[in-house]
Amino acid sequence: MDPIDSNSSFRRRNEPQFQEHQVQRHADKHHDSYPQDAVIERASIAEESQHSDDNYRTSMDEDIKARIEEARQNRDILLQDHSPRIAKLGIFSTGCLLVNRMIGTGIFEKPKTIWMSTETAAGALFMWVLGGLISYAGMAVYLELGLTIPRYLVHGRWQSVPRSGGEKNYLEYIFKTPKFLATCTYAVIFIFLGNTSGNGIVFATNFLQIIRYPEVVNISDHKTGWIIKGIAAAVVTVACLLHATWRAGGIWIQNSFAIMKIMILWFFIIAGLAAYSGKIGNVMAPGVDLDVTNSFKASEAFTQHYRPNEWITTLLDVSFSFGGFESANYVLSEVKDPARRLKWSTMGSLTLVFVSYILTNISFMTVVSAKRLMSQSDSTISTVFINTLFEGSDNAKRALPALIAVSAFGNISVATFMTSKVKQEIAKEGVLPFSSFWRSEYHTPFSKLFSRKGHVRPHHRQGTPVYPTIPEERTPMPALLLHWLTSLILILSPPAASGYLLFSRLYSYMTQAWFGIFLGGGLLYVGYFKQYVSDYNGGSYQWKNIAGFRPYFGPLIPAFYFLSSLFMVVGAWVPPQNGHYLAYSSIKWFVIPTIGAGLFAVGVVYWFGLVKVLPIFYHKRLRVRRTPYLDRDENFRFEEVTTQWIAGAEESDDEEDPDLIS
Repeated sequence: MDPIDSNSSFRRRNEPQFQEHQVQRHADKHHDSYPQDAVIERASIAEESQHSDDNYRTSMDEDIKARIEEARQNRDILLQDHSPRIAKLGIFSTGCLLVNRMIGTGIFEKPKTIWMSTETAAGALFMWVLGGLISYAGMAVYLELGLTIPRYLVHGRWQSVPRSGGEKNYLEYIFKTPKFLATCTYAVIFIFLGNTSGNGIVFATNFLQIIRYPEVVNISDHKTGWIIKGIAAAVVTVACLLHATWRAGGIWIQNSFAIMKIMILWFFIIAGLAAYSGKIGNVMAPGVDLDVTNSFKASEAFTQHYRPNEWITTLLDVSFSFGGFESANYVLSEVKDPARRLKWSTMGSLTLVFVSYILTNISFMTVVSAKRLMSQSDSTISTVFINTLFEGSDNAKRALPALIAVSAFGNISVATFMTSKVKQEIAKEGVLPFSSFWRSEYHTPFSKLFSRKGHVRPHHRQGTPVYPTIPEERTPMPALLLHWLTSLILILSPPAASGYLLFSRLYSYMTQAWFGIFLGGGLLYVGYFKQYVSDYNGGSYQWKNIAGFRPYFGPLIPAFYFLSSLFMVVGAWVPPQNGHYLAYSSIKWFVIPTIGAGLFAVGVVYWFGLVKVLPIFYHKRLRVRRTPYLDRDENFRFEEVTTQWIAGAEESDDEEDPDLIS
């Protein structure tokens, strides 16, 4: 096979062997950005990979070996290994990833404000169900896009090559022009919002509550606020160090925390059921607000304190609690056989979380009445729940902050793993300063420690010791550093008392609402309204013929996701009667949508400087080519990312033709 270059690629296009072993060019990117001066470590690619059971053997011909060796010597090229030596996420680990991301602190912090905003138990439960349905629609949209883009014609049939990055890939495909605009705008938004500052503050608050019990932590106090910020910065640092030094350990911890979170929710569910039956606690009139005669009536306890009704804010709160259903798309390159396994792990985990959320809210409302909730207005509903069932028990009251802290740390861990991968993908596009540094990967210390044969017990075959293959560990340490820096800045910037609310609603507003509009509307247009979709090579095809996933009800799913997202975006600009967000007068109603609009504006300005202004002074542009390598079984093995600052006119936006490793 010829080495990959423009001349040989052009020469082979009309050869029969090329048509059999190669794929059509796919419209994607030749990006322009800053000249790269940072020295990056090349992905070390072994020349041959072999499982110990001999069921999987792959060899590379001399041309591919030469191309890989050339890539290792070129500082403009990143060669990323996706071979079987790299441990992948199976169905269980992928499901745990979503469970761990979705179940954070929202289910403990948000039910009270949602109930107060709707003023009725039925209204609150309706909002939780609606949020779940929106999440199912969003999941279907992400599955269809993630299992279809990027696309290649391999041996006469369309095939998707999995790529991490989530919305970045889909926005770049839907909004191809103006060139770089989608990439730059998404980079600004995600680098700013894709952090763990909000959950870090929640963890720190509950951790401090455990230490100071029975004293109540006053987060508004200046000194206490800085203590909380210090603890939050420390826990974010621990999570970053964990994923930077021990990839397998970080995944194992994520799986463990996912199981613990499900157990915590079902503890509340079973405790509520036991209280309703009179087995524990001394609950007066359990479930009074869930009674049919009362559940649709506005509670006087709420209307005495708050003016009605901020349903948009409520929907944002629910969306934040369900946020994370798209997490697997952020790390799609890390998922094992996503074409067959992804839909089962994602839909199964979302169903588990959805059922657990509804039953947990019912359990809260069974034990805690509206009047009792407002009598302890400074406490969350989970705190009132524990105080009601275990009144007088100091151990129970101390345990609740510990449970919330556990949930928050699990969310911090999985968000760190996930967002660092996305930031690495953004850096691969060359739109960040020193992109070649931020996109690089390095071997972890544990990988070097356990890869030595002395640490592995061999099995013997015909008297000969055979050592099993040790999965390699490479982590995006520079991207983790970038994640740590942005999280640290946002932890230290706003007051601790309003930090969690600000980041949670802003994240929901941008990722669930705005991106929902772009992705839902874009898929509706590309996949259903536009009869044929054209690529940069002049070819055309029907989306339904290449889609890796098609949901039931066809266009109704992306249409519902688009309209619900549009409702949240537009409604956020409607002021409430009291001029503040409900129950949080420290943040004005217009702050969230204004910051969101400002992030879009910054992204556009950044794009203009990158594409229009910088080439005027530098007289060059950056071309980014991403070339996947497939083995003879059409499995994704390597990806070559070439970043070059070149002179000359702008070329058409193609990706390199994928090579098949024979």
